[in-house]
Amino acid sequence: MKDADILKFKGRVIELEKPVAMGILNVTPDSFSDGGKYAALDAALERAGRMFAEGAAIIDVGGESTRPGFTPVPEEEEARRVLPAVREIRAAFPGCVISVDTMKAYVAELAVEAGADIVNDVSGLADPRMVEVVRGTGAGLVLMHGYREHAGAPRAAAPGGLGRWVLEELSALLEEAVSHGVAWESICVDPGFGFGKKREENGEVLRSVPELAECGRPVLIGGSRKHFVNGLYPEARGDVVAASVRFAVDAFRAGGKIFRVHDVVETCAALGIGVE
Repeated sequence: MKDADILKFKGRVIELEKPVAMGILNVTPDSFSDGGKYAALDAALERAGRMFAEGAAIIDVGGESTRPGFTPVPEEEEARRVLPAVREIRAAFPGCVISVDTMKAYVAELAVEAGADIVNDVSGLADPRMVEVVRGTGAGLVLMHGYREHAGAPRAAAPGGLGRWVLEELSALLEEAVSHGVAWESICVDPGFGFGKKREENGEVLRSVPELAECGRPVLIGGSRKHFVNGLYPEARGDVVAASVRFAVDAFRAGGKIFRVHDVVETCAALGIGVE
């Protein structure tokens, strides 16, 4: 089994010779696709259980929307939204892997203490204390590219093309995390589809996934229901679920391992992920 086929964290192991689905659970009032639907604890728990039953090995709990133009949430409010969901999911579904989608070390630390296994940090370690939290708790870590540009920072130059830009910046993030004591085998990388990239540029980044997969860590793919997928797959005729599934299949063929999705049944069927 290759390096990129294993993810280790908190004494657990995910084997990635086959694709793995990560179900999205937004406990927010304003996420772009399902804002407000799962903010209540009972709705969040029901949604998590349904996705787990449908084939998601990981449930990704997020308390702050990162849609374009989002309003940042204070860390105390984000923790208030996330922690009850993490605790209830851990108690109800002990076999499930829980990820917390947060940029804040404060929230990440409390969430891991509450039962989360992985920190999904879309900001690329913008909080300098994040590596300390991940190292100290033994949690897994998702490193994503492109948040700074997505949030309005000036676009970095990409003289070698979009793929090279993504590869070089994620390689630098990997080096930073490992140099601060985060275990190599606990990290996966996310090219950040839709973050700091124009619609047509996401297709170029998709074509660079095979090269990114050679970095030795699993590649997480997050394109579900994002606007750009309709542009990449006009044959879907505006059906964002169908376009998202097509995107996941192409990303899997390119070397993607973990698929962060809203539509678990459709994605699992297309990727051949069976419910055990």
